[in-house]
Amino acid sequence: MKTLAPIVTLIAAIAMTTGCDSKKEPTVPTSPETPKTSASPASSDAQKALTDAAADAQKTAATAATEVQKAAEPVKAAAQTAVAETTKSAQSSVATATAKAQATIDKAKALVADNKFQEGLTMLNGLAGMVLTPEQQKMVDDLKVTIQKAMSSKAGQAVGNILGGGTK
Repeated sequence: MKTLAPIVTLIAAIAMTTGCDSKKEPTVPTSPETPKTSASPASSDAQKALTDAAADAQKTAATAATEVQKAAEPVKAAAQTAVAETTKSAQSSVATATAKAQATIDKAKALVADNKFQEGLTMLNGLAGMVLTPEQQKMVDDLKVTIQKAMSSKAGQAVGNILGGGTK
């Protein structure tokens, strides 16, 4: 309690000295004019700080955008290289498959020329899962028609030979 008394006395003395101020400003303006509002130095400082902060944010955003673009360039280059390599590989695979199909078609043609129609047809049927160029597809279709005609003609001759006793 003894330490509380000096503190209370000090607070009372401060309250009395600040409360006894004889200068009081009027709270309501005495003229009918509306008071002009002027920017106080504190608000202009705040406005300047806000403007500076906005400018700094724009600079930071621009820097970040530039850094992102720089970071994306190697990724973009790598993606372009991968696409080019994949395209080249695909073209090479297509060329290889086309050449393989052409070799099979040529073998089938040779078999048909040797009157080995069944073997030629078997070779052509082996191309069923391959992608052929339009020219190759036309050759295959033409060869199949030729083989079918030759086989039916050969079969007809065989039947005629059996029934007719063979003609020479």
